[in-house]
Amino acid sequence: MNAMATATPVRSNSDSGLDSVASVELSVEHENININEDLDDLLNFAASEDGSIAPPPAVVNNVSPANSISPNQQQHQARRHVKVLKKIRKSAPASVSPIPAAASAQTRSSHTAILYDPTDEGNINDAHNIIRRDVWKISIATVKHRFAKEGTIVLGCRFCEHIPEGERVHQSEVAPESIAGIYRSYLRFNSKHFSKCPEIPDELRAKHERLRNGKGTGGRGTKKYWETSALMKGMRDASDRKGIVFCEEATY
Repeated sequence: MNAMATATPVRSNSDSGLDSVASVELSVEHENININEDLDDLLNFAASEDGSIAPPPAVVNNVSPANSISPNQQQHQARRHVKVLKKIRKSAPASVSPIPAAASAQTRSSHTAILYDPTDEGNINDAHNIIRRDVWKISIATVKHRFAKEGTIVLGCRFCEHIPEGERVHQSEVAPESIAGIYRSYLRFNSKHFSKCPEIPDELRAKHERLRNGKGTGGRGTKKYWETSALMKGMRDASDRKGIVFCEEATY
């Protein structure tokens, strides 16, 4: 009786090679999936500004000692991870919350309560800075102002503002008709009010006189600088009436 031969499938070299390639492709595909998942976690974490998303956990693959990376390589990979995270954060668009109109007006007012600005130092005569910094206070004209259009800028003496208007020394408030007229308003205020107002401290007036006579420092206070500094503070000539207004789009 002939023994029945059992057919055993024989794998050719070519079949073995295909299986190896398929195995490698599967391994690569699996690694790619893991990489994409890790990258998604990293992107979600980087985009989270409120910290609601926890950072992706560190994944340690089980590798044989022969394939393990050296400490130097681990440090290099860690540095690359940090660089990628910083790059993602830097490229992410920053969210900007709009400032309410009331808050915007309050901010603008705090920046422009006085005409003086630190950049005046060295660019304008110190005597002029006394008026711009220590005496003048910027306010906005209302319907009660007879000499200024409503909504335009008024420059007034801070020392006598508490006194009823009819009891103040003349020219306690001036309303320049244009930015070019601010310097002329200073000259008028200085001669008509500053030199005579009893509410202004005598020592301040004496200091102004001393500096005005050439013993101060800084520039000569040219009319051009007065115009430039006003523009830098967001002031503009009113388009529909005489006077100066604040430009809503100005930045300072």
